[in-house]
Order: sequence, then structure tokens, then C-alpha cells
Amino acid sequence: MRSLDGRIIDALHIDGRASWARIAEVLGENERTVARRGSAVLASGTVRVVGVSLPAPGVVLRINCGLGQSRMTSAALGALDHCGWAHVVSGNADVVAALSLRAGTEESRHLMEELPATAGAQRIESYPVIEYLRLARWWNLGILTPAERSAMWEGLSSTYAEYFGTTAGLGPSDMAIVRALREDGRMTYEELGRRAGVSEVTARRRVDQLREDGVVAVRAVADPAATGFHVEVLMWLDVPPRHVKEVAAGLRSADHLKFVARLAGPWDFIVKTPLVSRLDVDNVLPAEDWVSHITRTDVHVVVRTDRRSYIRVLK
Repeated sequence: MRSLDGRIIDALHIDGRASWARIAEVLGENERTVARRGSAVLASGTVRVVGVSLPAPGVVLRINCGLGQSRMTSAALGALDHCGWAHVVSGNADVVAALSLRAGTEESRHLMEELPATAGAQRIESYPVIEYLRLARWWNLGILTPAERSAMWEGLSSTYAEYFGTTAGLGPSDMAIVRALREDGRMTYEELGRRAGVSEVTARRRVDQLREDGVVAVRAVADPAATGFHVEVLMWLDVPPRHVKEVAAGLRSADHLKFVARLAGPWDFIVKTPLVSRLDVDNVLPAEDWVSHITRTDVHVVVRTDRRSYIRVLK
């Protein structure tokens, strides 16, 4: 999707706080045109620029529901603040969702105890996340050219793309900034400072540090269809223990994948990524040697989304 709108979305996915002038320079387009088209894209509501943060490593849920109740279950999970994403899917499960929970806290224990009572859920499998190998902040949408992507990344610290931090242990002012960015990733430093009770200069410095530390990624969150992806799939992978590290390294380096986590339980990995069409499911895993170590897969196609990147999708 090499339209100007698609290129702007991809640029904002890399750096959601980039000025229209900087995006125009990287794309080789007129600044006024980029500002006009970019503002229209954001005003449409199909794309939002937000600060996406990971409260804590958590669990991936695989749920079977009562007849005709999968939407109810997905919507109930999607309404939880701790929910990163929730989908109704086709295949051997009805709903798949991810929750970020700080282990050992009263809040996490209470939520896990309440999960069996989730509306419509009949059977819940819980897979603790051992490690996040890829999050959406790394995803290569394939719209910008390699040179354009490199130029957009130049203004950001390399650690921003290499480290996953959590919000655990943040002080009150930093948490106030994170909460404000979750609301609007392009909020002015003046307003961020007001929300956090600090100066504009301090707000700018703290935002830069939070991004560098990987605590928050300020990026565009879009309906996949807005960037030319009309199908979203989840793939569960089973790998013999002796090959887990090799497969993990291969998945970590596959920048066309949007989300990959290593799990504890019968399945070793889960992959979640958008595709142009269902025919592309054969291209989810690249033609590389490490793929041969995957002994079993299970594929789900997303049919409904109730939460994406910690943002509730209202139907």
C-alpha cells in the first residue's frame, strides 16, 4: 500500500511524535500535503497515535465458549484495562486474548480467580508468557522503503527498538505521562507537563527517556484494513526443547511478524500478524532452516476484534 496515506501511517507507526515536517522530508513530499493528509487520517478514527506500554508480562488465554457466546466473551475481556488484545477466532478455539498481569500481586490473583466466571467462557487455557520476542513497535508494515524506514528510525534511540520495558516501578510523574500518552500520543509537551506536574522541559526529557528505555512506544495503532491488511491470523507453534532457542532467534529476527511470544505450556510460541489475504498464511513463517524444527502448528483466523494494542475497539 504505497499510497501517501499508507506511507504516513507507516511513518507514524515508527515515530508517532514525528512532526509533519520531518515526515514530509523523509517521504520526499510537500509538507502542507503531508500535514493535510495526516490530519485527515487521524481525524477519520481508523488510526490513532497513542503511547503503548506493557504493564507487565502476562498470559495468553485460549478460550472455548458456549454456543453463540464468543462475542460476549471477547467483549468482556476487551473491556478489561489489563487486556492487550482480544479476538474472536475461527479454529479450535473461539476467543484468544492477552492479559498483562504483574505476578504475585493481589490484583493479578483476583483477576485470574475471576476468569472462569467470564461471560460465555466454558473452557479457558492460560499460557504464561516467558518472553516477548516481537511487539508491534518492531513490526515492518512493508509500506515504506528500507531507506525511508531507516530515516524515520534515525531520530530514535536504538534501545527503543531493542528492549521491552514495563511500567513497573515508575514514579507518579512518569506514570502520569504514560497515562496521558495512552490517551493521545501526540499531546504537546506543555500539556504533558501540566498533567504530570512538571515543567515542559522536564516532560520532554522524561518522554525521551521513557521511549529510550522501551517503557512506552508512541506509534500509530490502525485498523489493519487501513494499511492494506484484510486478514489477521494467530499461529501456535510446538517445538522440541532442544530447538526452542534456535526457533526463538529466528522468530525474533522476522520483522514481518507483528507479535511473537514464547509461552509456558503445551504450545511453545504464539505468532500474531496481519496478512493481505488468507492465501498469505503460507508466508507467515519464512523459508529458513529453523522453521523445520517446528513439529506442529495450529492456525486461527481473526473474525472479530474487541481490543487492539490496549485500545478498546467499540462496535
